Amino acid sequence: MSSLKYHLYSMRQQQFLFVGGILLSAFIIFILARLRYLDKKTEYLKYTDYATGLLNRLGYTNKMNEVMNSKKAFNFMIMDIDYFKLINDTYGHLVGDQVVAKMANVLKKCCPKDSMICRLGGDEFVVGLLDNDKYHTMSVVESIQKS
Repeated sequence: MSSLKYHLYSMRQQQFLFVGGILLSAFIIFILARLRYLDKKTEYLKYTDYATGLLNRLGYTNKMNEVMNSKKAFNFMIMDIDYFKLINDTYGHLVGDQVVAKMANVLKKCCPKDSMICRLGGDEFVVGLLDNDKYHTMSVVESIQKS
């Protein structure tokens, strides 16, 4: 019996191990939650244009594949900013970036919520409207032109 006594943990050691186990578990849960957050953030950044918050070229390709596979009717527009090179050359790329951001805001404001709005690169944008109503599409185009 006396040899068994030396192999048992004291009450204080048991409490220490219990608290240590809880702290270790909490730390592991925190790390796993952080990794999940970073994974989602990486996924978002992979498909999003950093300057505008719109879908980038890869995001556009994936979204178009989804739309094409769903067999839903859609209309889309491709547009660019007139004289964008002149703006960049005259006023600098910082102003050019502001113009691109302003264009993105105009598109977000003028297009329906379920629209696919993408910046392909530079001054090129694509808007996909998930309907087949040409009159609705024309009204969106006019709204963009007025803004």
